[in-house]
Amino acid sequence: MTVSLGVTIGLGIIISLALSDERKTNDIYLIPEGYEGDVFVFYNVKGAPEIEKEDGYEVHKINEKGYYATRTKDLDYGTVTDKYFYVSEKGHRTPIDNKCVSTFGTGGTTLEDNIDITYTGFKLRKNNCSEEFSMEAQNEDGNVQMINDILKKYYNMEPQLF
Repeated sequence: MTVSLGVTIGLGIIISLALSDERKTNDIYLIPEGYEGDVFVFYNVKGAPEIEKEDGYEVHKINEKGYYATRTKDLDYGTVTDKYFYVSEKGHRTPIDNKCVSTFGTGGTTLEDNIDITYTGFKLRKNNCSEEFSMEAQNEDGNVQMINDILKKYYNMEPQLF
């Protein structure tokens, strides 16, 4: 009895570790060079492109307004293993220090006509980056105009006042 309980607990720990090791976000954010402010990725957007893959990472090409929309249903959850890059007009990537990124977490917007958009995002700084900034809880109110842009572009809806 003691041996089987120990084996069961041991196997449970091994399986848990194996499963948690598999759950990673693996996202690459490609941000226009010089951009600073709120960055969002919106999921489940009708007519938007699917997320492209690169070396096991999902690639999010952020536009000049600070967002990327995709028809991919939902984001990945797990250990955050994301990479951030500024991208020049010629496509050259410059890594962004993680201390310049402070995440919002996730959220969603549900509207009439079965529109159910989920999102994740972060605040990006060019200067005064620090461990403290990267760990701060951020306000995500910057996405209202972005959601209105998405509603107009992909759903032919007039902007909503949230």
